[in-house]
This record gives sequence, C-alpha cells and structure tokens, in this order.
Amino acid sequence: MVYQHINADGAIRQGKCRSSPYITEGGRLLLKEVWELTNGDLSNRMSEIEEIQTEL
Repeated sequence: MVYQHINADGAIRQGKCRSSPYITEGGRLLLKEVWELTNGDLSNRMSEIEEIQTEL
C-alpha cells in the first residue's frame, strides 16, 4: 500500500508498505510490515501489528 500521514512535528510524510499476514499460535492475526518513507529522511523499518482480544 502507499500512505500519507502527519507526524508529531506536523510534517506530511508519505511512503509505501508491504504487509504479510500470519496467524499466531493463539489464533490471532499478526501483520508483519516492511515500510519505507518516500519523502523526508527516506527511512525504512519493520513493524508488527498483532490483534488483541477484547471482551464485549
């Protein structure tokens, strides 16, 4: 995906991200992401986003 966001300093940044879905041993969704800014400092990182369980 491609994205834009406003950082804590108020600067607009844009980038691209590739997300790969996995299922944890506990049955939750885990996204492993590799992202890269395409303006500003051009940094790149890896992130993980894991589903949490909540009670309704």
